[in-house]
This record gives sequence, structure tokens and C-alpha cells, in this order.
Amino acid sequence: MRVLLVLMTTLLHINASARGENSQSRAIATTFIDGLRAKDSSLEVDTIDLFDAGLPDFGTHAAAAKLLR
Repeated sequence: MRVLLVLMTTLLHINASARGENSQSRAIATTFIDGLRAKDSSLEVDTIDLFDAGLPDFGTHAAAAKLLR
């Protein structure tokens, strides 16, 4: 049996939890990322926090308007 090992050079971590530092999913992701970094010290991690990124509001009215095009 052959095993193919592919190392990532960059990981995009998108944090979508409104709980911030109290988020269990964020803690799990951090543990996972720490494990990846332990295996590959050259791993770069880009993190986007959707609740701190200053993204524009996009609700149901905007979505409906987009679908009418």
C-alpha cells in the first residue's frame, strides 16, 4: 500500500463563532492547528474572524435581491 503525504503551506482558518474566546469550536480548531504546526513548522495560518472582520451586513433582503438578477 502506498501512502501519499501532502503538506499544506498555508491554511485558511475561518472563525465563525460569535462566542469569541469562549467558543469550544475555536478551542478545537486551535488544538488541531497546533497539531499541524507540530508536524510542519513551516505551516502558515491565515485567520479570519467573521465577527471582527468588519464585513458588510448581508441579510435576507440582500440575498433575495441578488437572486432576482
